[in-house]
This record gives sequence, structure tokens and C-alpha cells, in this order.
Amino acid sequence: MKRIIIYLSIIAILFSNIQYVQGEEENKKIVEATATYPEAPEINGHSAVLIDIDTGAILYSKNPHEKMYPASITKIMTTLLAVENLAMEDTFTFSQDILNALPWDAAKYGYVAGEEVGIRDLIYVLMLRSANEVAMGLAMKIAGSEEEFAKLMTAKAKEIGAVNTNFVNATGLHDDNHYTTAYDMALIALEAMDNSTFAEVWGNPSYIVNPTSVEPDVVRIWNRHNMLVSRQAAYYSYAKGGKTGYTDEAGRTLVTYASRDGRNLMCVVMKSGTETVYDDTRRLFEYGFTEFQNIEVKGNETRFGQSENSFFVSRDNLFSGSSNLMELTDSYVTIPVGSSIDSLGYELTFLENDKNGYVANIKYMIGDAYLGETSLKLSANDGDDEDKLPYKEEETEPIKKQEELPINVYMVMGIIVAIIVLVIVIKIIRKTSGKRKAKRARKKLFKNNKLH
Repeated sequence: MKRIIIYLSIIAILFSNIQYVQGEEENKKIVEATATYPEAPEINGHSAVLIDIDTGAILYSKNPHEKMYPASITKIMTTLLAVENLAMEDTFTFSQDILNALPWDAAKYGYVAGEEVGIRDLIYVLMLRSANEVAMGLAMKIAGSEEEFAKLMTAKAKEIGAVNTNFVNATGLHDDNHYTTAYDMALIALEAMDNSTFAEVWGNPSYIVNPTSVEPDVVRIWNRHNMLVSRQAAYYSYAKGGKTGYTDEAGRTLVTYASRDGRNLMCVVMKSGTETVYDDTRRLFEYGFTEFQNIEVKGNETRFGQSENSFFVSRDNLFSGSSNLMELTDSYVTIPVGSSIDSLGYELTFLENDKNGYVANIKYMIGDAYLGETSLKLSANDGDDEDKLPYKEEETEPIKKQEELPINVYMVMGIIVAIIVLVIVIKIIRKTSGKRKAKRARKKLFKNNKLH
């Protein structure tokens, strides 16, 4: 009985709010923002994206889906597959074939044929020094050939949503068919950061490489990403990880993760200059950290709560409780500093046949800029199926109905019951009428038989 009442209430809510639905799809409501978007900085890079990691908000974008040459930021994917498929305690021995497969001017660490090196050291050398012989060697160890490894890279990219990416090698050395986008690289970097080993590796400013079968001494190497190294002019104290890249065709490419005051941002800049790529990244981080803030949706969003003008109604005094029929799920959204969440635009999409009690998804926007999302969920589902009265059991009489409700649930239920009763009465009348007609027909037939 309880579930039936809930479903009838939801139906009433949906019908009562149908006038709010806008756009081409009937199950959507779209509201434009009243807040204004902060003015973005100018950067030199041809393509870039800045994403709030915690909310998924895209704070800045410039040609984010244009296909670009990635250069050595390719090695983010190479490293991710390496840490997913290899044991860090294992070793690898370089062959002359691997060393010969690389152009003479490709960046190398200096390993020689026959040199046996630990996988952990190779992964650090790959990320911090961008060593191409290491990328080639790890690809061969995992897939047997660089070509097959590249197929794994592209498949992994597609799996995480980087649909405009195609890898043909493990190094990022130029190939016309080896491309990605700023947005896709952000997705790839975010996926890689979910791996704790990767996150530890790419955030180190330096690393001590252990002795090998050829090199008897330990060697300290420094990260080529200057924003991570305090002795570099481009050092940025909030930067926590990243990868550099460069070819003549790609220009300077840079992926960087930064954290400040509890907020976490990912920045990708592509086809910038040697003197500008770090400045581009710093400008975007300062923009993201100073012009935006993250706030919790619950407690700050009033447009979907219980009030005179609320979008959804209260279930006060129903099912032994007094609360909103709907509740917002726990989530955060990014908003411009000085704005409120109520000033954001949103796109509300009603869900059908959701078994977990979710009624709608809400995406927050300012114009085309995505700032986060939340969901509306039934709060009446308290986990048991026992029928409950619309008043507390210890009370001697039902509590009086709330004087003012956006929707009178009892009236709606009464109308539904009246309709059901009316249908039953009509069926009874039709059945009775049919019996009377049959009785008259029998009488007529009997009279006719008597005449003969």
C-alpha cells in the first residue's frame, strides 16, 4: 500500500509540474542561469582545458575537442598500462633491436643493449625523464610489439571516453595518425591518477635510480616538468603532478594536476611555446582557484526543497514522518565566487523505471559551461514494506492536513479513488443493463413460442 501511495504521489508531482518542462524533450526541464561566468584569461596555447576534478566542472576550454599531436604526454597512457600490467619488482633487459628502432635524435636515458633494469626504476625514468627507449621496451614487454601495444592504448582511451584519440606508438614521436585532444588527455590523466602507483610516480620532483647490471652507482634524476621542481623558475607550489611533451609538429604540450585549499584541478595545454606553456598553465590554475569555489548542493540549493514555490512537494504527516518527498543526493557543484547555486542554470531530466528510487538528474550550467550535477531521489523509501498510516500510531486521531501545500496529495488520491469507483459503477451498470436486456429477450422468445 505504501509503494502505491508513493507512486501515485510521484504521478501527481509530474503532472503538476508539466508546465515547467521546456525544450524538445518532454521529460526535461531547462532553466537558464542568472549568474555570469568569470572572464577567462588569454593564453598562447592553441588548445586547452581546465577541469575541477571533484565536480567534473569544465572551468575553461579552448578548442577542447580539436585533434592535436600530443608528443610525450602520450607517455601518461604508456605508464598507466605499464603499472596496470607489470609487477614493480620485475626486471627488463634491453635489446639492440629496441634501441635501433628509435630515431637518433629521440630523447633517451642512455640504457644499452643487455642492461637489466628494475620495472619500478624504468617507470620513474619514463615519466620524469621521458625516455623513449623505456617506452618502447615496456610496450614490447607487455604486448610483444609497439603496434599491438598502441592498439591497447587506443582501446583503453575509448573505454574511458577519450573517443577522439588514436595512438600508433608508445612514445609520442610524431605520426600523422597519432593524435588526441585536450579534453581527451584530461580524461586519460584523470583515469591514470586513480591508480595509486601512477599518482605517486608523476608527482615526484626527483627520484634515485638504483644500480643496474651495467651502472654500479645510484643516480638521482629530476622531473622535466619545471612546475614540480622548486629550484626551477616556473615552480608552482600547488602543482602535484604532470607530464611534458614536445615535437616540432606538436609544439609544447603540458598536463598538470594542482591542489589548493582542498580543491583539485587538472589542466591540459597543447601546442603552446617553450616560453609560454608554463605561463599558460599558471594563468589557468590561478583563474580556476580564485574565480570559482565548490559548495555542497544539499543545504544550498533551495529550488528543489520544501517551500511555497518549491519544484517538488512535502510529504508532511505521511508515512509517520515529516520531510520532503524528494531529497537531493550528496554532491558538490562549482560556482563563480560571489554567486549562489540558485543563480545557476540547470537541465533536469526525469528518469523512468529507476529501481533505486532516483526520479531525476540535474546538470548545473552557465550557458554551455558544465559545473556539476546531482540527483533527486525519493526520501519516502525507508527500507521496509510495512503499510503505514498517514498519522502517528500513538495519536488518537489523525493530524490535520497541512493548511498550505503546493500539491494537495489527499485531493489527488481522492480523485484517483473516485475515478476507480466510477469505473466500477459503470461496469456494474453495464452488467445489470445486459442482464435486463437478456431477460426481456427471453420473455419475448417465450411469448412467440406460445403463439405457435
